[in-house]
Order: sequence, then C-alpha cells, then structure tokens
Amino acid sequence: MSNYHCIEVCRACQSDLLFEIYKKNDIPIAGIYTNQDNYVNIHSPITIMICEHCRLVQLKETIDSSVYTEYHFVGNSSSSYEFYLNQLARQLVEQFYLKEKDIFEIGASNGVLLKYLRRYGENNVFGIEPSIKLCEDAKGFDIHLDQGYFDRSYVNELNNKYDCVIIRHVLEHIDHLREVIFLISEILKDDGIVVVEVPSINEMVRKRNYSNVFHEHLNYFSEQTLNYLFTKIGFEPFFTKNVDIHGGAIFSVYKKAQDFIKVTNETAQVEIDEIISFFVESDQYYKDIRKIVLDLIEKGKTVHGFGASHRTFTILGYANLDKGHIPYIYDNNSLLHGKVLNGFGNVIVSPTFIQKFSPDAIVIFATSYEKEIREELKNKYGYKGEIISIRQEVVSK
Repeated sequence: MSNYHCIEVCRACQSDLLFEIYKKNDIPIAGIYTNQDNYVNIHSPITIMICEHCRLVQLKETIDSSVYTEYHFVGNSSSSYEFYLNQLARQLVEQFYLKEKDIFEIGASNGVLLKYLRRYGENNVFGIEPSIKLCEDAKGFDIHLDQGYFDRSYVNELNNKYDCVIIRHVLEHIDHLREVIFLISEILKDDGIVVVEVPSINEMVRKRNYSNVFHEHLNYFSEQTLNYLFTKIGFEPFFTKNVDIHGGAIFSVYKKAQDFIKVTNETAQVEIDEIISFFVESDQYYKDIRKIVLDLIEKGKTVHGFGASHRTFTILGYANLDKGHIPYIYDNNSLLHGKVLNGFGNVIVSPTFIQKFSPDAIVIFATSYEKEIREELKNKYGYKGEIISIRQEVVSK
C-alpha cells in the first residue's frame, strides 16, 4: 500500500499544466521519529513539478497524514528562534497596531508567538494546532489552543471573526491551498489583516539550501506565486519583506481587496533554468558530504551529528548515510531524545551526552544555526573535537 498520492492539478490555481523538472529517488520520509523498539523504514520519492500557468513549484507526492500518527517533532527549540518570535510580536503590535485585538493563529505550535502578542499588545489570542503535545505545552503560557486541523468542519464551529489571522510556515505543508485561503477570508473581519510567512524559493536557490527540500514541504513559494494565490481569492498585499529565518523566508501582510487588483511591484520568481540547475547541482553536494564523512571514518574517527530536523533526513538520504556512519545525533529538543530517525536508525540524544561519548567529529546538520551550535559545543559542553560544517559554500570549496 502506498504512503502517498500524486497530484494531477496545481495546488494553487488548479491548472493541469504541470510538468516535471526533477526527480529524486526514494528516501525515508522526513519528520517520522519512533522509539528504538519500533523502528520503521517508510520511503517516498520526491518529484519536483512546476505549474506553467502560475509558476508554483511543488512536489508531485503528498504524504498521507496517517503516516505522521507518531509524529514527534516539536518545532524550533533554539534561543535565536524564540528571540525572532519576540521581535516579530513587537513589530506586529507596533507597526500594524495590533493592540487589544482578536488574533487567531493557524498552526500555533506551542503558543510562543501568541504569548508575546498578548504581552506586548494586550491582545485576545486564539489558535489551532494539530499536535496534542504542543497544545499541552501552550497551557504553560496560559494559552488555550484548539487541537485539530483548520478545515471546513472546524470553521463551521467558530462563532467569531478576527482582526488578525496568522499563518506562519504552514502553507508550504498544505495540499488544499485554495480551501485554506477561502476559510481564512471567512473568519477575518473586513478590515482585518492576514500575516503570512513561508520559505522563499528565491532564497533557497540563491543560497543553495539544498536540504530545504523534503517531503513535508509540498509547496515552494516566491513572492510572485504567493501573491497569485492570495489575490485570486480576494486579498491584496500591502507589506512584504524577506526575513532571515529557516534559510530565508517571505513575510507578507494581506488585507481584503475592494476590487480586483494586479500586483505590479513584486519580486519575480527565479527563472526555471536556475531552479533546474539548483536541483542538478544538489547531487554533487550530497556526494561531497558523503565523501567528507567517509574520509573521517576511514581515518578511524567516530562521527556524530547535531540537529535532527527534517533537513537531516534529506541530507542523510541523498548522501546515502545512516546509523552505521553516524550512530548518534544530538538535539536540544527533549521530545526527540531516545527516538530514532525513520529509515536511518540514528539515535537522537541530548547534547549532555557529548562528554560521555566524546566523538572525534560532529557534523552540524542544522546549518541555519551553525554559529549558535558551535558556541554551544565549545562553551557549554567543552567539546574539543572537529566541528564539521556542511554549508554549501564550505562543502563545495
């Protein structure tokens, strides 16, 4: 039985003018963490498609939600990310006058952003989050989140409209994009705003962030394709900027449009040839990573990793590495400790084990937080071994 289904029309515009630009072989599906006695090996291919009509880059495969029943990932636990959310809340309160407003967040994680929006703007905050554990964590901030999915049945039960709807790092995961935007429009007040943040394909290609492509990210937006999606459903953008988070993201604010508009000052999407080159070049990048690790092992060195996010699955999969090469991966996310990565078998442990295991080298998989991790390894854990960077500009020297 297949763990995925394939789309036949574009997720943004419903056009059937999709064509394949690149295909990767099967690798273990990212984001599945299991107990060591319940090890699984669930694979899927990754096929990159582009819509000739609206130009949205997207995956052909959609992983069935049942696969993530034992989903343990809890989002970003780094101090720099929490600082980013703190500053974002301040910006929203001050720049967009979100004070004493009703705010609703879709995919609210553990409620950290809502916590700050309430603190700085005395706002009434609400949200929905699929993870039972994250909803429980939010209660620690005295924030109640509904547990479930933002869909038609849920919206039908809502009896409120909101001054602001926030949807950050969610749309890239959504199969039914248009439905979600329509539902947002229904719960938004006529003078309300929608705050959107998604990974940027332009930044991904420009920075050569090859590992930002994984199964759970179905859609790869540019400012151009994001605006297309929202304007076709009655919104208009009035603020957009690039933000340096998760390898580069688009931060946009939309409001309901009074009439049909044509956006004329948006940043265009990178050309198709550049996108194709990006995927072709990724093959060599993963070969180089494999060589770095194998060279260390051949010298008799033990190699561990740091960072067990979705990107780690991509890197291990296409570099053809597993627990035999890198037996342990350190991560600050306590919910992952003792778990193993689907298909690879690497055991995730607390960084406090570094002194006990004393590996000769640690590969930093969490490339976006390399500086922070280096400081943590040296200053907090007194690590004296090799710290291996796999950032593209280092690997490809």
